[in-house]
Amino acid sequence: MNQISLRLDSLDMLRGYREALLKEGITEQRITDHGNAWSIYFKDPEGNPVELYVDSPFYTPQPCGEPFDLDLPNDEIVKRTEVMCRSRPRFMTREAWMQSIRDKLGARL
Repeated sequence: MNQISLRLDSLDMLRGYREALLKEGITEQRITDHGNAWSIYFKDPEGNPVELYVDSPFYTPQPCGEPFDLDLPNDEIVKRTEVMCRSRPRFMTREAWMQSIRDKLGARL
């Protein structure tokens, strides 16, 4: 197993978990903007990698990973992520990307 990944509902929830991890003494965290998601990586007490993530409204090919400041307001995080994603090849909104996948799957049925 590479890691356990858990999807959260919002950046606010991601922030809340970061605070909870800090209160539990889990200070080694990697906070990453993947363009298509915002993530926190850490290790559980047994050393297993864990990712908490929130989907962004954008699509960008992977791998993509830049640090970001989770203390910024949500609208600023979204704005900065959009700028990063638009600077990369094949930018799409998440909605457009999901539709393209549905179209491809439908064509194969």
